[in-house]
Amino acid sequence: MVMEWAAIHREDLLKNWNNLNETIRLRLKKLSR
Repeated sequence: MVMEWAAIHREDLLKNWNNLNETIRLRLKKLSR
């Protein structure tokens, strides 16, 4: 059941994951200054 949901929403999950990683990366850059 989880696998079916993941397959359906995989692209959205990947987009959200990439956005989250980008946000974290930007925050780390700001903190490191």
